[in-house]
Amino acid sequence: MFANNNGRGRGRYPTKEYRAWKVHAEKAMRKTGVQLIDGLTVVDIEIGRKDGRRRDIDNQIKGILDMLTHMGVIEDDYLVARVTAEWVPKTQVDGARVTVAAYEKGR
Repeated sequence: MFANNNGRGRGRYPTKEYRAWKVHAEKAMRKTGVQLIDGLTVVDIEIGRKDGRRRDIDNQIKGILDMLTHMGVIEDDYLVARVTAEWVPKTQVDGARVTVAAYEKGR
């Protein structure tokens, strides 16, 4: 997702692959006609595993939550009350399947 600047300044910057993913994901999301969910939300994520490489699932979650905020689906990711995420076979999900709902205590 992000790379170190390696002497070109301070901090980190988004990789070319991450920027391309954001463009693709935002186009796909616009087609769904999603609406803003006010207040606390619950986010369920299924991520299709492309290969056998080791990856941290929490790094995948950050990009998805950032995109949901940028697209206006959620007000801000600090209002996400719960996130569940799991790896699934790519044959089951190609990319990611994201479900966002209003938070209901006890759900």
